[in-house]
Amino acid sequence: MEMGGTGGRQTNPRAEEIRHTLQRRRDASLVFHSVIQEHYKLLCKVRELDIQCRQLEKIQAEFQSENETLTLSLQDARRQLATQAAQEAVQAEVQKLKEETLRLYQEKEKVVSEKDALAEQLDIVRDTCSRQIDEIQTVVSKRDDLQETIDGLRKELKTLQEANSASGEEMARRIQSDEDALKKVEALTVENNDLIARIVHLKDQEAQKMNEMNVLREKIIADAKVQASEIIAEAKQKSKQIAGKTDESIAPEAGEEDEGNVVPVRVKARFEKVHPGGCTAIASDLGMILATCGLDKVVRLWDPVSLKETACLRGSHATVNDVAVTSDSRLILGAEDHQAVRLWDAKSFRMINMSLTGHLGKVTGVSTYPSDAKQAASCATDRSIKVWKLDRGVCSRTIPFTSTAKRINVLSDAGLIVTCHFDGRLRFWDVREKSASPARVVDAHPSKEICGMHSLTASNLTCTVGKDNYVSLIDTRTFKSLGRFGHPNLHVDSIGQPGISPSGGYISAGSKDGSIFIWNVTSPEMTKPIKILKGHEHSVVASAWLPVSAEPFVTADRHGTVSFWTCSA
Repeated sequence: MEMGGTGGRQTNPRAEEIRHTLQRRRDASLVFHSVIQEHYKLLCKVRELDIQCRQLEKIQAEFQSENETLTLSLQDARRQLATQAAQEAVQAEVQKLKEETLRLYQEKEKVVSEKDALAEQLDIVRDTCSRQIDEIQTVVSKRDDLQETIDGLRKELKTLQEANSASGEEMARRIQSDEDALKKVEALTVENNDLIARIVHLKDQEAQKMNEMNVLREKIIADAKVQASEIIAEAKQKSKQIAGKTDESIAPEAGEEDEGNVVPVRVKARFEKVHPGGCTAIASDLGMILATCGLDKVVRLWDPVSLKETACLRGSHATVNDVAVTSDSRLILGAEDHQAVRLWDAKSFRMINMSLTGHLGKVTGVSTYPSDAKQAASCATDRSIKVWKLDRGVCSRTIPFTSTAKRINVLSDAGLIVTCHFDGRLRFWDVREKSASPARVVDAHPSKEICGMHSLTASNLTCTVGKDNYVSLIDTRTFKSLGRFGHPNLHVDSIGQPGISPSGGYISAGSKDGSIFIWNVTSPEMTKPIKILKGHEHSVVASAWLPVSAEPFVTADRHGTVSFWTCSA
């Protein structure tokens, strides 16, 4: 069979099989014809033997009749002949006739046996012919099928030849199109080089503006801290005047003050079972929004000044594992088990009709950019990080990794992200890089699961708690550990969000027995917390300092209870 466009002949295995089948059918037909001829000869011989048998039977009948006649004649002769010689002659004749009759009977038996043998051979020939007929019918059926196959192959060959011809024409058109495209590419390359130069110039200008914004942000944060300290001091002064106490009666203990932040000492307000099933995370912005989430599929907002719940955000389909607030305090983000990040409006408290979907597993963590309110990042059990554009609700970057992440924090608007993992490591990612490998890896809790994490971007600190019952503090500028803090009675739950004070001077972690441990990061005694708070009956899973608040510390436990702590004794 000729193949179009190849310039040679190639043997089609299927056509070769068809030729072999036809040759076998012709051989079978020749054998069948020889069997038919043999069968016809045997039939003729049987007919001849049958005729001879009938002739012999006729002769036998004639001889029997003649014998009877001769017997009568003999009897008559015996009566008529008186002499012994005549009688003997007649007896000799009779004996001769008997012998002839016996010979004829023997010949008849021989003919009959030959007839039976020929009949058996005829039956065998008939069976053979029947089988040959069945085989011939099968071969004919196969021949018809092969003929249909040959017709189909011919049509397919014709189609392939037509397609080959069309593809040749298409190839010629594409070659021409490619040549035109190459010319356009050359022209665009020149234009692209010009654009790259302009973009590099714009990026340099943008980087300069970003540096100015960072300086301005740090200045605003510093001013806010000063104002917060002044507000707290003024509130304390007014409370002293109202209560009629002196300044010395409420002075904080030595070592309990850190740049306007004081260590909490007792519970000011408690809200029992506000998250039935348990709380999972606490989040706050730089203003007046405090958010908690839990297994009850809701996010609750609180006023840290009045210590009252301001809203209950519903609409999530599953457990909300983590919560975050955008830098402009307009959006609340909740990471849920239903493979999505839900968004709520912080003013109307309504769910926005735009969820961040794309993860293939439970979303375990979500974090917003420090000053870019239009971006956020999330991690999930599908072992991936996704960076989101909040104004459009689309994923701008996906980064895969090998170990499941528990929490995620965005450290800078430039795209530095940190994730904590089940293998006890912190992985730092630069989303500006195209590589899927982390920029740095820090073994915060060797071979132990990290249960929670919190980052303070202003102080370049990240705090983690792990199954080894230690709290690890990492400097995110040098990626080095600043210390491992612990206590013999500290037993971390599988969910555990540590806290860092706004100045970075204190860290906190909750324990399964309901205690909250607070350490001074500058203290050389890392296994001796400066304060152990008692206020929960169940495992404490989250703790957080509030940047601006008269009551700066909040905790939540496995029973769903949220507690606000005061610095006043």
